[in-house]
Amino acid sequence: MIFQRYDQQWVGRFDTLLSESRLVHGFSTRKGGISSAPFDSLNLGINTFDDSKNVSINRRRFLHLLGVSEEQLICPKQIHGDRVAVINVQPEYSQTDAMITKTMNVALSIQVADCVPVFFYDPSVPCIGLAHAGWRGTAARITWKTVNTMVRSFKADPKSIRAFIGPSIGPCCYQVGKEVQPRFHSQYVFHDHLDLWGCNRDQCQEAGILDQHIQISGVCTRCNPEFFFSHRASGGKTGRMMAVIMLRE
Repeated sequence: MIFQRYDQQWVGRFDTLLSESRLVHGFSTRKGGISSAPFDSLNLGINTFDDSKNVSINRRRFLHLLGVSEEQLICPKQIHGDRVAVINVQPEYSQTDAMITKTMNVALSIQVADCVPVFFYDPSVPCIGLAHAGWRGTAARITWKTVNTMVRSFKADPKSIRAFIGPSIGPCCYQVGKEVQPRFHSQYVFHDHLDLWGCNRDQCQEAGILDQHIQISGVCTRCNPEFFFSHRASGGKTGRMMAVIMLRE
């Protein structure tokens, strides 16, 4: 993943997707907004205790850089579950942590502050997907379910699907307790540290995505609290980044 600077804002993008003219995607940082501490400064989280007017202005700033309008944006109510919604129009999607669509000009989005954003793109349909994979969603195999829903709903070809694991808390920093560790195979737990990157990568492979079509950003949000919001680094009171992907005509 590369981060492109626009004045005070930065947008993270996967370089292999930049050549796709029909695709818009991006990942925000915490820089370049108007919110004050502890939400400083580009907080895009509508369910935080930040002033809603600040969040609205921040969102407009970020979406402007992507060329996406607020009317195009889908913002699901995330619950750390495993529901995958098939998006055709723009109603409200409650209790949803993953979405897929092949509809043009519909921008899928999720909010994160350590959880794993997983982007999906199948150029052969074309169709896209986006999953919010914290430890609960990962344990419930939300990434695997998202790929399989793309195959079932859109006849996507797993061998054609590209998967991109965005900035999130890495195995270097994600220490978990004994109530979480048994939910995962021992290969993903190292000295009480959980590897969500590896687990979601393997779910992609189990769903049929080729290894060469899976890219992990390798950027840990906990290691870089000056650049990213991190729930773990802040003790729970912080803002949210946003991941966005959209097919355009």
